[in-house]
Amino acid sequence: MTLMFSVEGLGATGKSTLIRDLSNYGLHVISEISEEFPETNEIQVFSSSPIMSREVNQWFLDKELKRFNLAKEFFPIAIFDRGLYSQIAYNFAKDSLYNTAELESLFFKLDKLENQKMISFPLMIYLAAPVEYSMDRMKERNKNTERKRIADRSPGYTYEFFELIRVAYDKISEVLGEKHLKLEIPKENNIIKKVNEWISDRSKLINIVNLEEIRRNLNVR
Repeated sequence: MTLMFSVEGLGATGKSTLIRDLSNYGLHVISEISEEFPETNEIQVFSSSPIMSREVNQWFLDKELKRFNLAKEFFPIAIFDRGLYSQIAYNFAKDSLYNTAELESLFFKLDKLENQKMISFPLMIYLAAPVEYSMDRMKERNKNTERKRIADRSPGYTYEFFELIRVAYDKISEVLGEKHLKLEIPKENNIIKKVNEWISDRSKLINIVNLEEIRRNLNVR
């Protein structure tokens, strides 16, 4: 059975660098959805329409299923560049800030997929950074669309939105306990060494994450 990990956190906190370093160490990595599917930016439109939002969530779920099936081919370890936790955190922020109701629908679908053994939740490597640090780095990096959306305070690109994503990650990490590694960015040193050691120490764990506990901690009905 493949042991799966997911590198999570706010944008521009070093996830891609860590993924690259882990790949250089010979570990199997699964690229972020936006890198695998060029149409992601067009699909990931912010909408308060329940129908459109659920279509977007379903699109991401379909891609996560493909990534999960790909990861199962790797042994003994596969590492995702973001994954289901990102989708949960994004929808938590959206529901909290814009009074939508997407997370409940998402959990219903995830629960169904998990019961059918079509998907399982990976252990989490969480790069926890202050929102200010993340947003400053996003403004600096070479992604013009991202910079413009932050400058325009577009929905989904405001301080308030990113802060709620951070809150969601923190709540998820509380539930995961020993099944997650939280690294404080930018204070942490020797990140790749710490991650490698943590992964090695968890080689006998299995991917059993209590989805219901995550739901309760996020106060989802």
